[in-house]
Amino acid sequence: MFHAGPVLNVKVHSPTQGVIGVRIDHFKHKDGLPVIPLFPDVPPIPDVSLSKSDTATILSTAGLTAEITEHPYTITFKDSRRTLTAAGFKHQAVFDVPYKWTTGTAANSSCLALDPSANPHPAHPPESVRYVHSELNISPGELIYGLGEQFGAFVKNGKSHCSASESWIQHGIGQVVSVWNRDGGTSSEQAYKCVPFYITNRNYGVFINHPGEVEVEVGSEKVSRVGVSVAGESLEYFIIYGEKPLDVSFSNEIFLHLLKLTIYPDS
Repeated sequence: MFHAGPVLNVKVHSPTQGVIGVRIDHFKHKDGLPVIPLFPDVPPIPDVSLSKSDTATILSTAGLTAEITEHPYTITFKDSRRTLTAAGFKHQAVFDVPYKWTTGTAANSSCLALDPSANPHPAHPPESVRYVHSELNISPGELIYGLGEQFGAFVKNGKSHCSASESWIQHGIGQVVSVWNRDGGTSSEQAYKCVPFYITNRNYGVFINHPGEVEVEVGSEKVSRVGVSVAGESLEYFIIYGEKPLDVSFSNEIFLHLLKLTIYPDS
């Protein structure tokens, strides 16, 4: 008997110039997590064009293009010179994880979950926890930076960054590194804040628009991909384009777009 598997609805859109978003929904629902509005301080500047060819639908904005094909299914992100990254067949998934395998996550191991004075009537745990997963390709020589402040390698390739553990665990060629926002103390790899955003040396960054735990694998299990997983029924990320990705000044287009998406500082 042939089983087609779960149906995922994938929406590709551009909220502002130089930014393309991808939202993956398994079921349309009202999420229990807080909804943090985008563009809280400055309005978006829509600048998008849509075209079709015999083989693809093309969405373009300020030098960044998403080319979507159906047979085979692919989303390819390009600038005027080259392919930046792509997602395709078997790059997205939804899976159910037995609850007993998620008890080490930050949400389930925090004092709010375990301290009787903070949680006197804990909810009955579910049999399983649903996750939505998506992957983006990494090109040869591509380097990944970001994901918050940690006492660890500056280049994140070959690591698994998640909010599930306080300790470093050797895991093949990668490591499990905590990036959950909590006081890690002086004896952990955590410095200050974790941020679900990374930037590469190929003119783009990726912001994962999720207020809860975000698990990121950078070339660890699959050396040619970055994988992102979140608990729930939906996952959204934004590809942010910039001509000078490693310019650390506030003139960096990628950082400016990220600040407009999230929160813009007063000075």
